[in-house]
Amino acid sequence: MEINVRSLSIVFETRIYIKSGGEIVGSKGLIAILEAISDKGSINKAAKSLNINYKRVWLRISRAEKLLGRKLLLRKLGRKGVELTEYGKQIIKSYRALEDMLKKNLPSSI
Repeated sequence: MEINVRSLSIVFETRIYIKSGGEIVGSKGLIAILEAISDKGSINKAAKSLNINYKRVWLRISRAEKLLGRKLLLRKLGRKGVELTEYGKQIIKSYRALEDMLKKNLPSSI
């Protein structure tokens, strides 16, 4: 059987993992959760906007904080809701910067 290599389409995909101490902390799902919390100011509202169960969101954040050894969220003083810590904001910023760099420097297909 002869294969025409020129007719094959190759697609490149990347996946960015956030790791700490050799453990995978999260990837695009964790970033989506952090961005939704930042936007909505509430874990419950963020969970609803992502169509994810509140408990699942809370467990993802709790696990990430445990593995990172740092807080990602702070309760708003005197009000209901939460906000990202500077560390949480930096994780999003670093993830998005790496994602942009990969998109700019790698072909999507050949």
